[in-house]
Amino acid sequence: MKRIVVTKQFFRLYFSHPLLIINSSRSRVVEELEIKSWVSSLIAETIGTAPTRIRKLSVGVMTEKYIAEMSDGFNYMVRSYPISRSHIVKFEPDVIERCRANGLRVPEVIADSRLDVHSPHQYIIYKMIPGTSLSQKIGKLRKRPLSAIAGSVFDQLSAMAALPVKGFGELTSADTASSKTWTIFIESTFREGLEAIQRDSILPIADIEKLEFVEQHLSSIPACNKSGLAWGDVSPENIIVDERGAFAGLVDFEGTLGSEFALNIGYLWARYAGTKFCSHLLPNWQPSPEENMRAALYAVVRALRILRNGRAPLPLGRRRDPIDEVLPGWRSALDYVCTDL
Repeated sequence: MKRIVVTKQFFRLYFSHPLLIINSSRSRVVEELEIKSWVSSLIAETIGTAPTRIRKLSVGVMTEKYIAEMSDGFNYMVRSYPISRSHIVKFEPDVIERCRANGLRVPEVIADSRLDVHSPHQYIIYKMIPGTSLSQKIGKLRKRPLSAIAGSVFDQLSAMAALPVKGFGELTSADTASSKTWTIFIESTFREGLEAIQRDSILPIADIEKLEFVEQHLSSIPACNKSGLAWGDVSPENIIVDERGAFAGLVDFEGTLGSEFALNIGYLWARYAGTKFCSHLLPNWQPSPEENMRAALYAVVRALRILRNGRAPLPLGRRRDPIDEVLPGWRSALDYVCTDL
């Protein structure tokens, strides 16, 4: 079989205009073969051994994920980023390494594209944590092991929050965020979100009025003055458990922000309110009234950070789902904030 050579022109086209390639059924097959060939070559050059198989994960809307299966059983994940998300490579590998250096159970980063000057796009390679995602096992777990997993996740997130970050919001490095203060982070999120919502007529008038009410009263919510690493991707999909069903580690740190622990709870509220996982994690948290209020606000912030993109497609070209399908708990959080103000 003739070896397929992946060209820089192909990757520039694919990551700039993925739909141009996806529109052709033949190009779809060629695309898969070329990317898998590139992943295989990348692993062989990085690890020193060629993988026995390259498998693309079907999940993911922000990055492409490929598993390189090795003969020794130690598999590797290759995550490639479209142009709109390429800035994440500037901080995510360092965030993971910072967490790992402080005893957190996270993957071992093997390589990334920052030093690969010939790479046509951005990527991270890390050694996979053995096990499966909690989302695949949660339906079979009894109360006690699930509570133990939730307790371990809580401890990991608490340890992350204790790692100081200068600033709030989106990270620019492993220990620095883009907004100087919590107030700037929150106010800019509301402003950008509301502008997009009104421009593209995404939400009903009643929702817009509630959001505007909260925006007008943000100053009455006690600000957070201490920032640490907040995971931002609190999801059973990103929690790894071993074959016995015990906690093994956390993966996917592209959504990490500079904030407080309560942001994790707010993001959990927005996406998983009322679920089995949420009900086991929340009892570990004993917040002050101010922290509880900010957690509800963070659930709204998570929705606004998505809504600020308007009707633009997701980074990999797929159409965005309605916000209530992505974050079914955000409205209850908005009502909570409105009632408490």
